[in-house]
Amino acid sequence: FKTAPLLGVPGNHQGWKDKDGLTFEYQLKPSAKGNSDFEGYVYLDGDFKLLEADDNLVFDFSKNTAYGISADAGKLDTKGGNLSAAAGFYFIKADTQKLTYSLELQVWGIIGDGANGWGDNDDIVMTFNRTNNVWEAKNVTLKNGGIKFRKNKSWGGDFGDKTMDGIL
Repeated sequence: FKTAPLLGVPGNHQGWKDKDGLTFEYQLKPSAKGNSDFEGYVYLDGDFKLLEADDNLVFDFSKNTAYGISADAGKLDTKGGNLSAAAGFYFIKADTQKLTYSLELQVWGIIGDGANGWGDNDDIVMTFNRTNNVWEAKNVTLKNGGIKFRKNKSWGGDFGDKTMDGIL
């Protein structure tokens, strides 16, 4: 049994380009070489598919296996129609042996006494800039005090700078 080294994510978000359009920001990586479980972060905007790369890391709809939606929720099918997601930045997991996938919308914010406070709803929500591939919060003035960046208003995915060295 052969497993693809990468999965590409072609779709509306990148003009459905396969061979030359599935650059790093549109790829999912396996947990280890030869494994069938893939994950990665991709900005999606409507319809998309998951497309295997060949051994030379080339993505080609005419030659490689593409995965779409199955009749069963959360399942993939090699003959399935397009998958779909509302516009946003997602964490994607897919397993090409189990034929499963999941999408988790990512929303990042700034929280802390240097921002709006530490309460559950005090996040300054950031937006994803697709052109520069970065998260931004425009027209925000931070105050003297600590801040953290956190994902989906949860403390399970937060970053701070414990040693004040500029590294999260």
